[in-house]
Amino acid sequence: MLANNNHQVINKLAKNTVRTNKRQFSILFVTIMLSTFMLFSIFTIGLTYLDLSRLQNSRLYGSEHDIAIMNGFTENQKELLSNNSKIETVGVLAYCGNVKSSDMDNTVNAALLWGDKIYWENQKSPVRTEMNGHYPQKLNELLATEEVLAECGKSSLTVGDSLLITYEDHTGIHTKEFVISGIWKGYGKDKENFYVSEDFYNQTGYDLESDGILQAKFKSNYIMGKTIEEIAAIKLPHLPLKEGAAIFSECCKEELIELAKSGGVLYPNLAETLGTLHQNHFLAIVSNCQNGYIQTFLEFHRLRDFFDDFLCFGQTQLPKGENIQLLMERNNLQTAVYVGDTQGDFDAARQAGIPFIYAAYGFGEVPDRSYRLNTICELPKLLKELVVLSE
Repeated sequence: MLANNNHQVINKLAKNTVRTNKRQFSILFVTIMLSTFMLFSIFTIGLTYLDLSRLQNSRLYGSEHDIAIMNGFTENQKELLSNNSKIETVGVLAYCGNVKSSDMDNTVNAALLWGDKIYWENQKSPVRTEMNGHYPQKLNELLATEEVLAECGKSSLTVGDSLLITYEDHTGIHTKEFVISGIWKGYGKDKENFYVSEDFYNQTGYDLESDGILQAKFKSNYIMGKTIEEIAAIKLPHLPLKEGAAIFSECCKEELIELAKSGGVLYPNLAETLGTLHQNHFLAIVSNCQNGYIQTFLEFHRLRDFFDDFLCFGQTQLPKGENIQLLMERNNLQTAVYVGDTQGDFDAARQAGIPFIYAAYGFGEVPDRSYRLNTICELPKLLKELVVLSE
């Protein structure tokens, strides 16, 4: 057996009136996992579950999915997901080997990947911004990006051109000439790799039970905005709540490590908008996340100076509505508005007795709302309108 670096690649794939001279409306940024900012959030269960919010996957990992079974899966697992009424799509992604060199560069670092039709046409499609050519159908075809061609020292190649590479798979080291069947642009860390045909994958010596990734997209988002205990009850219903919560608590520790290293992909113009808001408003964050999550996020993205306070479930073990009230009390806030994107956020604002602004660009649906944001950039204008209405 050859010691290929497949697990590193797979993990990488797998791997947002206290001040008397300010306006009377304070702003309470209440988010689910800071989702109205866009935040990188990972929950793992052993090697089998990788729960990511849908938008985060699209921007960071290059496909639209909610959960993934990593490092191999069985046909039974695939069938169970495919037949689940809450699942919309189930796609397959597999490692096929690594490129060692090209005829222009002896230090190439790129993987060979294969995705099935559902992965490529359904889960991958939303993150592609441009596609020239087609997905590989033949044994000698490669799908590339500008990034991976540059890694090979072949930036000038286009669709239809040939590329000579040396690669290693589970059967050995091979040198072969390929034809570029397509070049795509978009989001995702897989832009550093090539895609190959199913025929190519079948002759590499790998198998889906050992090296495959099974990705599923829910018809709805079921976990964002929930506490660790709530998520454990949903994801691990067969375990006692205390035991399930303990598993997720361990996952949260790993999550903070990854967050400190990688941060997230922020919504456009977030820092500029926060800077504008902070000139005239008290800004705070309330979240259902674990303690350390908000601090790590703000530190990584250098946003700490924009916020006057924060509070989370991990600090108080209280639900979001009570945390809103607690934060308002300790800062002597008489008025506030609550910006969020789920029904849970709406309910928390109602419990705290403050108005709610629906961030429609986020993760959830809130049918009963009075105020709506299509982008965070609209918030300063909306707040001015609210101040005028309140006078």
